[in-house]
Amino acid sequence: MRFLHHRAITAFVCLLTSAAVAETTLASPHRLVPYPIAGGGAAMCTGGTFDACVGDTICAQSFPESCFCQNNAKMRCASACGAAKPELQNCG
Repeated sequence: MRFLHHRAITAFVCLLTSAAVAETTLASPHRLVPYPIAGGGAAMCTGGTFDACVGDTICAQSFPESCFCQNNAKMRCASACGAAKPELQNCG
């Protein structure tokens, strides 16, 4: 019984130590940098229209990444589909 008690204390101390290390490594500030528009060829107007093209884009559901992703999709689709410059969200 004594051995199990010692193992439980050791596991708890290891857990606290690893949590402290994780907290210090995650403390760096988050940078708000727009996603670069994907290169590697001409943009395609998927769906045939600007709205269909933007609707085909899948973005992460996490702000501000989702905002930058949607703005890039709007710019890419406007260029590919020949649409007017779209109104973009302020992601900052």
